[in-house]
Amino acid sequence: MRADGLRLTLLLGVATAAFAGGAGELQDYAPDPGTALVLAAYERAQDEGFLNQEASRDATRITADTRRWLERAEDLRGNPPVYHYLRARIEYDAYNRLPGTDLARADALDRALEHIQRFVEQKVRFADGYALHGAILGQKIAANPGSALLHARAAKRATMTALRIDPDHQLAHLNLGFTFANTPEPFGGDRKAAVKHFREAFAGSAAAPRAIAGVWLSIMHYQLGDSRQAAEVIEEVLEFAPGFPLAAATAQALADGADPLVYLERLQHDGE
Repeated sequence: MRADGLRLTLLLGVATAAFAGGAGELQDYAPDPGTALVLAAYERAQDEGFLNQEASRDATRITADTRRWLERAEDLRGNPPVYHYLRARIEYDAYNRLPGTDLARADALDRALEHIQRFVEQKVRFADGYALHGAILGQKIAANPGSALLHARAAKRATMTALRIDPDHQLAHLNLGFTFANTPEPFGGDRKAAVKHFREAFAGSAAAPRAIAGVWLSIMHYQLGDSRQAAEVIEEVLEFAPGFPLAAATAQALADGADPLVYLERLQHDGE
C-alpha cells in the first residue's frame, strides 16, 4: 500500500477539547440482519484489498471497486443512518487508498464529510458512524491544518461519542491515539496516552487500522525510549501485513537507530 494511499495523519493537530454532551441523547439503533451482512461484506472487502498488495496499488481497480460499492449502497437508501454511513465510508476509503493529490481525491473527502454529517443528523446510537465522523474530520485537518479551529472540537466529540457507545471501538481508539501523539504536550498531548489508544486499536480485527495503529504504537515506544518494544510491535505488524511499506520503513528506521517518523515523512514526500 502506498504511503499516500493510506494518507497517515502525521500532523493531526487535533486539540484535546473538553467533551460536552454524550451518547445518552441518541436513539437506540441496530442495522437489520440484511444490512449488517452488507456492512460485514464491505469490511471483508476492505481487509482483502489492504492485504493484497497488488490490488492495493491498482488505482483502476480501486476506482472500480469504489463504484461497485457505491452502487450497492443505493439499495440501502430506505435506511438513512446506515446508507449515509456506508456512503461516507466508501468515499473516505477511496480517498485514503487512491494515490496522488488531485481534485478527485479531495472531492471524495468532501463527499464523505457530507454523508457523515447526514448520518449525524439521524441521532442514532451507532458507534461506527461517530468514529468515522471523527476520522474524516481528522483528515480534513491533516489536509488543511488551518481548519483545526473549525473541526477539532467536533472531531473529538464524535470520537468520544463512539467510545461511549462502544468502549472498544477500533477506529475511535486510533483517532484518539493520533490526537494524543500529534498534539503538543502543553495543549494536551501525551505519548503514554497515545500508547494506550494505539494498543487498543492494534487489538482490533480490521486489517488497515490495525496495521496503522501498530506502526504508530511502535513509533510511540521508540519516542518513549523503548526500542525493544518498538521492534517487537513492528515485527508483529509485518507478520500479518508483510507488504505494508510504512511498517517496513519503520522496521528499517529502528534497525538503523533512526527516528521512524523521518522515514515515514520521506515516504509521504516521495509518494511511495
